[in-house]
Parts: sequence; C-alpha cells; structure tokens
Amino acid sequence: MRRSIILSLLLLVAAVHTGSAQTTETPVAFDSGGRILSVSEALANRLGLAAPGWPVTGSFVEARLFQNADGGQVIVVQRSNGINDRYQLSAEQGVALRAAFVAATDRVGRVVAEDPASLVAEPARWPFIRNQMLMTSVLYGPAIATLTHDGSVGAGAYLLAVGGSFFAVTKIANENSITRAQNSMATDGALRGYLFSAAALNALGVNLGQDAAAGTILVGGIGGSMIGFQRARTMTNSEAQSAMTGSTLAAVAAMGLAATTGLSGDANSVHQRRSSAAAVIGGAAGYVLGPRYPRQARYTVTAGDISVVRLGAVLGLLAGITPIVGDSAVDNHLAAGLATAGWIGGALIADRIAVRPFNYSESEARMIGYGAWGGALMGLAVPVMAKSGNDTFIMGMMTGGAIGGAFLAHH
Repeated sequence: MRRSIILSLLLLVAAVHTGSAQTTETPVAFDSGGRILSVSEALANRLGLAAPGWPVTGSFVEARLFQNADGGQVIVVQRSNGINDRYQLSAEQGVALRAAFVAATDRVGRVVAEDPASLVAEPARWPFIRNQMLMTSVLYGPAIATLTHDGSVGAGAYLLAVGGSFFAVTKIANENSITRAQNSMATDGALRGYLFSAAALNALGVNLGQDAAAGTILVGGIGGSMIGFQRARTMTNSEAQSAMTGSTLAAVAAMGLAATTGLSGDANSVHQRRSSAAAVIGGAAGYVLGPRYPRQARYTVTAGDISVVRLGAVLGLLAGITPIVGDSAVDNHLAAGLATAGWIGGALIADRIAVRPFNYSESEARMIGYGAWGGALMGLAVPVMAKSGNDTFIMGMMTGGAIGGAFLAHH
C-alpha cells in the first residue's frame, strides 16, 4: 500500500513537471536578408513557392517562421477558418526553405513583408467593409443623389447606396482574401482616382458641370478603387504604401517644379491646365514606380518607414517656406522653388537619417507623426503667449516644434 502511494506521488510530480515545461519560439525571417517575416498566399504565389522547399499547401491567410530553443524551426500557418497548422522542419528542410526564398527573390526581386501580410475575416474584412461604406457615404452617395435632380429621390438614392454598399462589399470580402495592401489601396484609390480624373479633365480644358462632376466622382472613384484593389493583390504592405506615397510625393513635386519654372502657378486657365497636367503625370509616374523603392533599396524599407518619409517631406516643405512667410515682395517662382526644394529635400533627409538606420513599424511611425503634431502645437504656444504677430516667427516656432517633436517621439 505504501509503495503504491509513493509511486503515485512520484508519477504526479513527474506529470506536474512535464506539464510545466515551456517551449520558447522566436520569430525569424524566411530570407537571409531579414526582410520577409510574414508570407501571405498572394506573396507565396508571386514568389512561386512550391514543394519541396515550401511545405505549405492549400489556401491560407498568413505563414510565419519560428525557431525553437533547440535550433529547430516550425512554420505556423493561419487558415481562413481560424485554424493554425504547424509544419515542423528538419535541418535539411530549413536549408531547402532558405534556398527557395533566395531563388525566389533573385527571380522576382526584393520584397519586404515585416507585418502580418494578410488581413482576412477578423480583423481584416471589417476595415475593408468600413472604408468602402465610408467612401460611399462621402463620395459615391452624394454623386448619385446629385444625378437624380430631385431632393426626395436623391435622399432616397443616397440611403439606398450607402445601405446597399454594405451587402455588396461584404460579398466581395467573403469571396476574396483581403490583404492589408488591398484594403489600403482600394480606399486610397477611390480618392486618388477621382482627383486624377478631375485633374486630367481640367488639363484637357474640359469644364465640368454639376452632372459631369458627379459622373467623374463615380467613374474616377470606383475605377480608382478597383484598380488599387487589383494592383495590390500581389503587393506587400510596404510596396503598397510606397506606391501611394510615391504618387503623392511625385505629384506635388511636379506641380512645384512647373510653378518654379513658370509653366504654371498663375491664375489664368492655361497655367491651371499645365499645373493639373503636371500633377497627373507626376502622380501616375509615382504610383507605378513607387514600389521599386522598398524592392531595390539596399536596406530594409518597411511600411512605417514610408510614413516617416512622407512626414519628412511635409516638415521639409514647412521649413522651406518659413523664411518667406508674410513677405509679399517674394517672387512666386522663388516661393514655389523653396517649397519644392523643401518637399523633396525633406523626403531625402528622412530616408537618410531615419529609414536607413531604423526599421519603423506602422504604430511607431504614427507615434512620430503625433509627436510632430504635438511639437507643432507646443511651438505655436510661444508666439501666442508672446502676443507676436510676426508671421515668420510664428511659422518658425511651429515648424521647429514639429521637427523637435518628431525627434523626441522617435527617441
């Protein structure tokens, strides 16, 4: 009896010890460059991953690679139904996996996938549905109401459009795996498509009436959203952010250069048409070439890095115009040149001092942006309390505060 009790106690202790054993897994990159920490099904197809180097089969949302404390590796695959599959890799399979990614990136070029690459179901589907309903509420719905030429009918059409958009977009989200890149570019594409269409028509000298303007919103907005959605299907998040930011940077820079050289900038219709043409050409070029930035850079460029570059351009523009604010004697071409130089220079400086040495997550980039905003408000407090009416001093304190706030937020 005593022996059986002692044996039972020993077995209980062993069971408790076994149950408390802990396995530590550390996320690691799939590639030797440390750029790909997450693989979506779209990215796997783009890279042409297949057996034997790539063991994952079937449809999936996201795959991540982890290394055990004993040196072994495991691929954790999230399926669309919420189930996680685990693929244990032997040493030979780990070598084959790394070789598959080396061959793939040599073939298609560099990619950066530093965040969870795909958003489907929870929480991905709902941001996509929410954003598209918002676009219907503020863009498509009012345009549809305008085309009815009747207040009551237009109000009803607006409500039908906004309500119906939920079911139409939900159907799309249920039938497709929505990536973060697709969600971002579909939303951005609605606004960018409308603005590009309006600018292109203005460049051609087309005067838009009320109905034509509403039609431009519908055609440009919906068309731009569809183009962004389809184009982002094989993009990583950093590539999508680079396409959108590159388009904005290039469009503003092209308009600035046109104004600096005297091709545009005045109030007459010819100069306005040239300015619109410059915006369309520059924006389209940036949209197409933008993804090359993270692909071809010799250092890792994350989606957060792209946001920091965009912030750098804004801060550079503010710094460029600070010395001439309030000076009515300054030539318009000179003012445009200073603003453009600051815009381009700010982006380049941000790339050099922030993007190259650091890899920002999107949340970190947002915090730096909030820091710049908070610093700008603190800077404005100085001339307000000093009751200063000097425009240059006010702008200088705001700009200096924004730059200082960004650096403090970074640290």
